Amino acid sequence: MQTVVLPGYSPKNEIWAQAVVDNLKVDGSATLHKWAHWSDGEFDIKNEVSRIQKEIVDQKINIIAKSVGTQVFMSLLPLVKATLHKVILCGIPIDPVTYLQGLRSFNSSNLLIIQNSQDPFMPYGPVAVYLKLVNKDIPVIQKTSSTHDYPYYDDFNKFLSS
Repeated sequence: MQTVVLPGYSPKNEIWAQAVVDNLKVDGSATLHKWAHWSDGEFDIKNEVSRIQKEIVDQKINIIAKSVGTQVFMSLLPLVKATLHKVILCGIPIDPVTYLQGLRSFNSSNLLIIQNSQDPFMPYGPVAVYLKLVNKDIPVIQKTSSTHDYPYYDDFNKFLSS
């Protein structure tokens, strides 16, 4: 099993993603995806999806995505759906409406969403309400925080190991 970590947009998110990789206690390998724009200034979702597909080496994968990584995942989903095992989305940013089709097509028992109570990009309340309208079975966990930081390694491990 391979776990692919898709970080947020800012280069400082590499630290978060590396911490996720370092704290995973699940079977298999973990891969930190580094956005191309961290080195060349260009962010292109289509290019990132292609690069991620090349990084996937196992038959079954888990995804842990934060912020813009959750948006990239939604574009990746139709291409890797058959190989997906479990998915964790953290810090869904503004405009969760773009997630509608993907979240409807994914098995909610293999999906976990973690959103901080006062995330500055999108607080828990609106995300939870919207997602429950899409699929009432999607688990959305609220963490008490006013940041866009998601250091919830124990939650990640528990969900991926279940």
